[in-house]
Amino acid sequence: MTTPPGGTPAPAPTPAPAPSPSPSPSPSPAPSPAPAPAPTPAPAPSGSSSAACYNAADFNEGTVLVEEGLTKMDGQPDLTTTSTTTTGGRQDFAGAKPVMFTPQSTGSLGNNRLFRDRTASSELAYGVVSDTSTQVLTQVYDPPVSTPLDMQPGQTVQRDHKNQFTIVPKAGSAPSSYSETVEDQFTYVGRESLQTAMGTFNVCKFNNDFVTVGPTGRAVANFQTWVVAEGPYQGRTIKIATSSSNGRPSTYEVTKITYIPK
Repeated sequence: MTTPPGGTPAPAPTPAPAPSPSPSPSPSPAPSPAPAPAPTPAPAPSGSSSAACYNAADFNEGTVLVEEGLTKMDGQPDLTTTSTTTTGGRQDFAGAKPVMFTPQSTGSLGNNRLFRDRTASSELAYGVVSDTSTQVLTQVYDPPVSTPLDMQPGQTVQRDHKNQFTIVPKAGSAPSSYSETVEDQFTYVGRESLQTAMGTFNVCKFNNDFVTVGPTGRAVANFQTWVVAEGPYQGRTIKIATSSSNGRPSTYEVTKITYIPK
């Protein structure tokens, strides 16, 4: 799944689903001595948790995701884009060795690379590199943005961090750098049914509030994301609604998905 970290629900493993309820035992014809109690199993993620909205295969090298989507923005013509994200191997980045993803889209410029990882309990976003014809922009999240995989409806985590930017021009001027602070509040709203151009899905809804302070001032933004909880598109973000203090509200909805897991 992909989220803005500073980005994007952003993709991760699928924990084991909650087991089906065991059938009720038939009554014994006669009383018998009570057996010793069985050990209490570790609790499994509940059916309403966010755990089902992650897909472990996203982190397998060679996995390919192709999406077609439609962006609607106030006062602008609708924009149709196609994006392809390929999972690569592990790469050195920001003092760690996370998994590298290469998203390429008809709606963006240059060669982009995302760096993410996961543990048994959380997903980590490390940063982004954007390589265009004129410069290489590296954005590092400090510390890495950590999101629990198994959240309960209404649960909020605070993911405050700094964005550290380095710009390396390809000609004409010296490298430069700057930073901004981010108050990052991430909430798992819960499960709901979402109707889209691709059909109706059982989804996890997330809400992400940002307050960013940097060299150009203070900005406030909100992202709402809907991620599929089951079926062949499990873990896919199929809708994003964005609003900010320095831009127009917009919605992005996926209209076609081709997912080739490894």
